[in-house]
Amino acid sequence: MEKFWDAVAKILPILTFYPGWAKAIFLTTFACFLVSVFVFITLYPAATRQQKAVEVATTVEEPPSDVRISIEQTDGTLTKLYADLGAGLTDLYSSATSLRLHTLDYTTARPDVQQYMSDPLPPNLRADAVEVIGAIDRVRAALVAINQNSMAAEAWNKAAQVHKADALAGLKTQLTSVGFSAREASIPITDIPYLVQFLSIASQRLRAFDFASVLTAVLATNSADIKGVGKGYDNAALRSLIFTGNLIFAFVPGAQTAGGRHALVVSFGSAMLLDVYKCIPDAPTLRDVLKNKYTRYSKYLDTYQVGLKSERFISSDLSQAMSELEQRKDLLFLELPS
Repeated sequence: MEKFWDAVAKILPILTFYPGWAKAIFLTTFACFLVSVFVFITLYPAATRQQKAVEVATTVEEPPSDVRISIEQTDGTLTKLYADLGAGLTDLYSSATSLRLHTLDYTTARPDVQQYMSDPLPPNLRADAVEVIGAIDRVRAALVAINQNSMAAEAWNKAAQVHKADALAGLKTQLTSVGFSAREASIPITDIPYLVQFLSIASQRLRAFDFASVLTAVLATNSADIKGVGKGYDNAALRSLIFTGNLIFAFVPGAQTAGGRHALVVSFGSAMLLDVYKCIPDAPTLRDVLKNKYTRYSKYLDTYQVGLKSERFISSDLSQAMSELEQRKDLLFLELPS
């Protein structure tokens, strides 16, 4: 600073020989410089404190090894629970598709289904049914495990909101509009134990290994092709998905129980499958659930790579069929002509 003021002392005598407007510019600039120095020195401590606060706020706190291991284990557990569910859904869709096609071959050669409606399934159809039953049981077991894990259940409910799992809710609206009570028409997607009951009943029903359990689903599925209904299928994959759901639960009330209106075919099972599919959380949803537990390390979790990647355990065929059903929810609720 001493050298600075020495330089100023040398410059000031020379300024007297400059024109007035030049001296005014020099003096104004010098005054602004002195004010700037004063302000800088005065506010420096406060600015330094704010800088440190920002650095602390933006610093990603690395969790200690035990917490990191806990995060990874929790992530692994959630990933496995939902991977089991996705794999079960894929197996269910593929095995039900096989059952549908083999049943089609059988019924094409034998058009009068009433002749064998109560007959046992032949070996090839029985083998298909066994595969379907096994897949239903795997989906049911996965749902039970998800419901028993609080974080998995939280992820389920969050995914239901984020992905708008509303097919079952839509059926409730349609059924109540034709005279059914809210209790009769309601299957909440967030009530996992209730969903499990339907899967258990479907598994038990198919274990009869007779044509009735299979052909009922076939007839319910084919109702969309009835001329007066006018809701045909866009492709075989969509038909197979509806058939898969009807194996679980097809609600077919008569005209009297439908409030005097036309008879209905309501594919609760297909709506259930669509909503269950949507309740599988994506990576951002699962990351939010982890943040709720490990709040202190939320910034670390912002960049943490969760293990859940649905494309690893859900087939592209099933994903495509689900996307098509999302566009054709009209197939879930059919009013049959009188």
